Amino acid sequence: MKRSWSIGRLLGIPLEVDISWLLIFVLFTAGLESGLMNEYFPNVDLSWRWGMAAAIASLLFTCVLLHELAHCYVALQNDIPVQGITLFIFGGVAGLSREPDSPASELKMAAAGPAMSLLLAGLASAVAWSLDMFSFFGRGDEIFRYLAKMNFYLAAFNMVPGFPLDGGRICRACLTVVLRDPLKATRVATALGQAFGTFLILLGGWAAFHGQLGPGLWYAMIGWFLNGAARTSYDQMLMREVFHGVQVGEVMNPAVETVSSDMTLVELVQQHFLRKGALAFPVVEDRELRGIVTLSGLRRIPKDRWPEAHVTEVTEPLGDEEWIIPQAEAGEVFGRLVRNGERRLLVVESGVVVGAVNRNELLNYMRVKRELGI
Repeated sequence: MKRSWSIGRLLGIPLEVDISWLLIFVLFTAGLESGLMNEYFPNVDLSWRWGMAAAIASLLFTCVLLHELAHCYVALQNDIPVQGITLFIFGGVAGLSREPDSPASELKMAAAGPAMSLLLAGLASAVAWSLDMFSFFGRGDEIFRYLAKMNFYLAAFNMVPGFPLDGGRICRACLTVVLRDPLKATRVATALGQAFGTFLILLGGWAAFHGQLGPGLWYAMIGWFLNGAARTSYDQMLMREVFHGVQVGEVMNPAVETVSSDMTLVELVQQHFLRKGALAFPVVEDRELRGIVTLSGLRRIPKDRWPEAHVTEVTEPLGDEEWIIPQAEAGEVFGRLVRNGERRLLVVESGVVVGAVNRNELLNYMRVKRELGI
């Protein structure tokens, strides 16, 4: 099942909505209808209230999107490629291809998001003040007061000095200058992020125990997410340090089983799929890579045709995201595997498969280097 959908591009950056965002959008809309709309517009039609609640929720998530776009704009100004922005249950996340090159770049990039949220809070407050001067708008000013308040809360929450929140990144940038050690600075900022996540989990438990089950669960979920995100971010930073200057060709597994394009499907099943237990194999012809054959592709051919059908009939082209060259940096490749949810990449040189690299092997390499202190 597809987990996210594209909704367009801004500044050349792909925008996507995760399936989890639909849940929070519905919850926000329902909360706005029963709260803000019911309080200030109790006598209007129910369908109108629901429509306005959905419109306000859309405006709020547009503000979240602008917050992330501010990060991305500064990243692009610092020559950091942006892979995209995804809206999900906890707000939004900007996917950067790499970390900033300097503490100054990271500080500017991290501060851009909260600065945008504060700017939006100021604009919404100005609109609310303007509407309040004219009674024929009813209580429309309350809608913009709500948007101003939520944008202020978004800026304040993100400025908590715990990694990977924006405040945590600012904290890390400052600590890097003071400690002159990016890894140690990341470790301290990560510890602060995990401490804040633990505090939110405890706060959620306390709130639930005192009868506020909904807010309690929400605090606990955010705390759990921050704990995991902080740990993952530190692991990725550690991975980059361990793999600094290491190329994929040095850590790849050269033993990659390939299949010939002229092999029959019966031979493919008996000699490869049944014996090896893999779900896909690279297809080669005269040693050159022609594509990949998968178990799902094989199932599209009726079994009675397997004796005479050849692998070429089910060979699928290999996408650019499914292979890498031996000279690629191992740390960047690991980040790519994590971001794309992939377990393995083929290593190809001059059209020939020379090996493969997967997450488990890279993690083992990192573990051994740490154990040996090298």
